[in-house]
Amino acid sequence: MIQAAIIGGLLLLAIIFIVQGIKALNYNKIQKENCTCVVTGRIVDWERVEKRYEIEHNKVFITYNPVYEYEYNGNKYRKISISGMREPGNVGLSVAIHLNPSEPDMYYADTDMEKKATENGPVIFLLIGGVLVIAAIVAGVILSYII
Repeated sequence: MIQAAIIGGLLLLAIIFIVQGIKALNYNKIQKENCTCVVTGRIVDWERVEKRYEIEHNKVFITYNPVYEYEYNGNKYRKISISGMREPGNVGLSVAIHLNPSEPDMYYADTDMEKKATENGPVIFLLIGGVLVIAAIVAGVILSYII
């Protein structure tokens, strides 16, 4: 019973991480396919984002996420990136913004920071999922000898 719960829990976590990794890869692919219009935007601000760890609420992780501003068809858009840096960067920096012409709110910025986040994020989720699958197998083998 305990063996099944441990293995099942590890496999459930593995599935969650793998599914999220696949979803992120798919979202990145959809963005690349749909965001065909390139405009020049700029970083107008850096938003301070504070994240607290669930286990230890006294630990805080702070990032600074760029705020992009760009114009398309006479409308101005101001978007906060989901990826951040430990220190704020330059305000006023010009950035290539790839947007969806039919949904200009759907965009991605062509910066090294954004590329790392969109490329590395899904891979990390898939790797964690793979490690959890291996952990479930190892736990199954070890627990079969113990129990």
